[in-house]
Amino acid sequence: MCGEFDKELLNLRKAKVLDQYYFPTRYPNGLPDEVPHEFYSLEDAELCVKYAQMVIQLVEAKL
Repeated sequence: MCGEFDKELLNLRKAKVLDQYYFPTRYPNGLPDEVPHEFYSLEDAELCVKYAQMVIQLVEAKL
């Protein structure tokens, strides 16, 4: 809905990849039979950091 007011905010859609990491990494049963630190790679972490920084920078710029 924010994109209706500012098209640049539509770039945040790329960050939806972060959603797939939220529950599995926070809850003990999020990855049945897996341990998060063994399941995810350094590349996964770097991608998440990249998208999180993108969100923070864009929101800060708009505030």
